[in-house]
Amino acid sequence: MLRCLCSLLLLKLLGFGSTQSCTSRRCLANMLISKDVLTQPQSINCTLVLRLPSILYTTQFINTKELRFTSQMIVNLQWMDPDLAWNTSVYTFNNVILPADQIWVPSLLVLNAVSRIQKHYSKDLLVNSNGTVTHAVLLKTVVGCDVDMFKYPFVEDTCPISLNAWKADECGLLMQFGRVVNGDSDTGEWLTQSVELASHNGRNDRNTLNVNFKIRSTGPVVTLILPSVLIIIADVVSFALPIGGERVCFKVTLVLSFIMFLLILNDLLPADNNCSPLIRIHFCFSLFILVASMLVSMVLTRLTKDGRILPSCIFKCIKSKDSNSNDKEILGEGESESDISVISLTDAAEEKNLNLQKVFNFLERMASKEQRSKKHFKFANKLDKVYFWIYFIVCMIYAALILYLLIGYSGCPIDKLPKWNN
Repeated sequence: MLRCLCSLLLLKLLGFGSTQSCTSRRCLANMLISKDVLTQPQSINCTLVLRLPSILYTTQFINTKELRFTSQMIVNLQWMDPDLAWNTSVYTFNNVILPADQIWVPSLLVLNAVSRIQKHYSKDLLVNSNGTVTHAVLLKTVVGCDVDMFKYPFVEDTCPISLNAWKADECGLLMQFGRVVNGDSDTGEWLTQSVELASHNGRNDRNTLNVNFKIRSTGPVVTLILPSVLIIIADVVSFALPIGGERVCFKVTLVLSFIMFLLILNDLLPADNNCSPLIRIHFCFSLFILVASMLVSMVLTRLTKDGRILPSCIFKCIKSKDSNSNDKEILGEGESESDISVISLTDAAEEKNLNLQKVFNFLERMASKEQRSKKHFKFANKLDKVYFWIYFIVCMIYAALILYLLIGYSGCPIDKLPKWNN
């Protein structure tokens, strides 16, 4: 009997001890979760040091129409939470995994962001026995960046991303940055060259990631600049065609083709900001000289045909009065001459001489008309050569000016730094 009582007492002691000495990782995790640490750790000085050992940065998209800079960052975080520490003599583990939604996780702020989305990179986080928490967050931002598009498509600029944490007076988070890694692959229209961390005015709460990027100019040059240059070259070469309808039709075709080209590629052109892109000025100049060349060819064609620029109907209206008076005089003289001819021109020889005189006058008028036509063509040809050299010289000066602006001009000064609240 005594032996049975001792056995029961021993079993109770063992059962009681097993319930009190649950030291597995899951028991440790449940114990830490039961503390409900959903607020920021509160220290004596009301601050918390937030370390960012590494940031993996990636540029996703740059909207040249709305000047929006979309990026993604994987940010590794470390902070100390004393309430999550445990005694390693009881729980003999140095690390434990906890669900990220059950523990307080710091929130990162982007001051100059149009939109910001922060998500857990993993549903779990790692807690060390001394209370150190290690976690990673996925931060997607859309930043309004006033990119200098003056030299588009030869653009190289820097866009700042204000990456900070909440801080008010003496309370808040003190950020300590580690390394920043550029995770962009060598693809896409935009190439991220470097990502550098900067602190402004020596303040810990004014940190920016300065992203230096440039556009791959091959695509825009082929689709935007090269077609416009080729159309201008074709217009210059068209001066080799003779003055007339053939040249005018060709130049009209060039103008219409260029207008259709601008309408199709309107969505590819960058938006206007403080400095209008030079490519817009290029397209305006190209359209202007193409239309001017077409109009000059039309005027020269008219000059070659009639010897005057204004339509012939204007001159007909002016000379109508003179022609009416001259007709009356001619009719009067005709009546007197007819009376005389009835009396004097009686033989066939004199009538034959009159017919020959009419033929001679007709041939003389044709010869004088042909001579005037040659004179008009010669004059129009001289004007055409003068305009060609003016056109050519203007194009050369324009090309030299464009090269100077692309090489020698530094661009528009734009203040891209965020407007700090304090």
